[in-house]
Amino acid sequence: MLEPSRDPRDITGADQRELAEAVRELMLCTGLTTVTGAELDRARTLVDEASRVLSQHSTQRVDRLSYEEPSVARATGQAFTYAASNPAAVPLEVTFEGDALRGTVALGPLFEGPPDSVHGGTISWLFDSLFGLLVQATLKPSVTGTLTVRYLNRTPLRQPLELHARILDQTGRKTTAESWIAHAGQRTAEAQATFIEIPRDQHMT
Repeated sequence: MLEPSRDPRDITGADQRELAEAVRELMLCTGLTTVTGAELDRARTLVDEASRVLSQHSTQRVDRLSYEEPSVARATGQAFTYAASNPAAVPLEVTFEGDALRGTVALGPLFEGPPDSVHGGTISWLFDSLFGLLVQATLKPSVTGTLTVRYLNRTPLRQPLELHARILDQTGRKTTAESWIAHAGQRTAEAQATFIEIPRDQHMT
């Protein structure tokens, strides 16, 4: 008996994550390639064809996990991967430990600022993402109020970076937290942030 054909718009989460990873690899190859002439024309044609195929069915938002999933990972102690379906983002795998989280990441040439160093804007994005995950895991839908970053040392590319964040206080609608990035045990950047709770129906799910 034949199984019913799947609607092509019903892409699974795993499919989406695999596709996003393939696109990230393509972006890296695009940034580093030195091919020219016919090979470059062929590559451009293939990319155009892929874009045409993928755009046949699309939504208004990049796929994301449900709002409650970070809190489940926090309660069970399981690792949680953030932004895996967004090809323009850096997938972050973190582990929650009460009101704190930790993880590791290594960033490649697409995120270079100063020579062989991570761009300052990418570091700010990392901090905001870590803070957002941490607050979301407490089931308090919130938005960033302030984010203050201090750059202490060069943050190297292609090296394992240690990610840390923890909640300092939650009073009323306000959450304050701190975070830091380290390499080989030395902090390269640190941040403090405040998050303001908003009504759930105003928060993207």
